[in-house]
Amino acid sequence: MNHYKDIISHVVIDPRCKVNYASYYLYGLRELLGGGKVKFALLDYPIAGNEDYRKGFGMLVKYNDGKEVKVFVDTNDPRSIYESFYDWADVYAKINVLEEDLNIPKIFAIGPSFGVSVWNPIRSLFMGVINYIKVLKSGDEYRIPFATYIKDYIYTFWRRLRYEKYRGGEFPESRNYVFAMSTLWYDDVSLRTVNRYRGEFIRVCQKLFPVFEGGLFYIPNVESIYPPYVRYKAEFKDVLMNRRVGMQEYLRGTQRSSIVFNTPSVCQCHGWKLAEYLSMGKVIISTPLSNAMPGEFRSGVHYLCCDSVEDMEHIIRDLQADDAKRRALKKSASEYFEAYLSPQAVTKRILERAYLCRSCFD
Repeated sequence: MNHYKDIISHVVIDPRCKVNYASYYLYGLRELLGGGKVKFALLDYPIAGNEDYRKGFGMLVKYNDGKEVKVFVDTNDPRSIYESFYDWADVYAKINVLEEDLNIPKIFAIGPSFGVSVWNPIRSLFMGVINYIKVLKSGDEYRIPFATYIKDYIYTFWRRLRYEKYRGGEFPESRNYVFAMSTLWYDDVSLRTVNRYRGEFIRVCQKLFPVFEGGLFYIPNVESIYPPYVRYKAEFKDVLMNRRVGMQEYLRGTQRSSIVFNTPSVCQCHGWKLAEYLSMGKVIISTPLSNAMPGEFRSGVHYLCCDSVEDMEHIIRDLQADDAKRRALKKSASEYFEAYLSPQAVTKRILERAYLCRSCFD
């Protein structure tokens, strides 16, 4: 039962945020409370400069009885807990957090999310301009370039899809087909971990499935800032692709894919892919997760854990031969997503924490 709509006057979002990372929660708030109760305005909020732009966003939950609760939603990749935002907030909701840090007061794990379209293109541009005007009023110490700011609003409809597209099952799954498309990242840690695992998954699937599509996207012109990237090109030459895949093609391929692969990404973070896969109810193979997940997220129930590249082929062959296991994994993944990670579910959990905090003020 959603009683928050009755007790919350409105929620204020500080516009000094990277909206494509905040979009998932904006969508959830609008679904739970209604668009009229979600507003943008400057908060008394400890932003030190442009380096804070992508760390997350602050919001103020205002209740009908006059009480207020300050929430910081940390959407950034690193596990760092940002002291100034932590001190400001009554509730600190964090995507990438270590299990041991959940003992710290205020902090709780919200799990991965992904960018979605919140408004239509015209409305998105209008919101971007209006919110940028609000940002300018914060003073010279926080001056995001207009082009940078508005690109994030454009991203929400140019490179992302409506949330309903992920849940709709528009493209039927094919047992003999696998799609895997990822970026070939360019740091020494990614070479040994993210890239190595993704590359091996692609090679095994090329070998075992009649139809495979995708590859690792080689980012052009990176060599000038990271010369070793040339070596990556040689090591992964058999699985490279030299074009970006549009979101409609990505959705179609992923929904059709018999299995999908997840691995912690940059900074060992939860990537958007994990949340996307769970939203689609996919059969997920994943390397061990580095950060906490809400609730019980268990290997063998919601996904299959792959500890090494040597295990990859065995796990995939086993899945090909066991339809019952595939059906069970798909069902569990979808149920977990609905319970913990959907925009409505994760936003409701944030509001529940805020309400508990509000009760402490009585």
